[in-house]
Amino acid sequence: MKANSKINLHLFLGISLTLVLLLSPLPVFGRVWLNQTIEYLLGPITELFVSNFFGQSQSQYGFYTDSLNYALLLAICIVISIMVFGFVQLFFQNLKILIQQFINTFLIYFLAWIFAVYGAYKLFGIQFPEPNSMILQMTLEDLGQDLAFWSLMGINKTLTIAIGLIEILIAVALLFKKTRSIGLFLMLIALAQIVLINFAFDISVKIFSALLLLAVIYLSYPFLCQTLKWFMKLKTSDRGEIQTLKMSDNYRKPLKFLILSWIVISALTPIL
Repeated sequence: MKANSKINLHLFLGISLTLVLLLSPLPVFGRVWLNQTIEYLLGPITELFVSNFFGQSQSQYGFYTDSLNYALLLAICIVISIMVFGFVQLFFQNLKILIQQFINTFLIYFLAWIFAVYGAYKLFGIQFPEPNSMILQMTLEDLGQDLAFWSLMGINKTLTIAIGLIEILIAVALLFKKTRSIGLFLMLIALAQIVLINFAFDISVKIFSALLLLAVIYLSYPFLCQTLKWFMKLKTSDRGEIQTLKMSDNYRKPLKFLILSWIVISALTPIL
């Protein structure tokens, strides 16, 4: 019974992460229609809470990460996840493995997409752009920690480009089974640093970056367990592999090609 509880908790966390990341509005290519749909469907609900209990306006604050509306969106996602998880527990026990494989597959490609896009944004100067003369003339007190960090990164193009290339390489490593474990390990280190920087400099993507880190930890769980057992010199037959969706090559190869094409288009669209 104890083992089943752990598996169920793992599945619930996977459902929650999938739903939260899927519904998190992102200012990237291909997400405009989804962002508008989220705003249309969930905007009135968060507007009701924000205006009645906090005296703020949805139009002022929107669903950007770290905002009150985004926190309410996460709460809504958790409630929906509880309902979905309960439905699976009651009626689809035999599909748990398939659902877990879908969750793993989605998270892998989502993380690869995010790193590929933002890695490309750094290469093309969209993220951490060179600061204009007005910003350079401002004092550190006027800039604030967030803008000061972005401006400093924008000044050093070599570092920004190097980070962008590393993120793209990590994304590529994550897309292939043979390099996936090393890709997850490198992404875990990279995201841990990103989350630390975001909280230290009060950069307004703290919650979203923390969710990405949680997703990497979730996927890395089998490898982390294996590493811990290795250090403790415990023998185990479990290879700790991530179980992803299995399908015939007739479907898998075209679908993977479409997903990879989407990732490339998302990364390159801002400069096309």
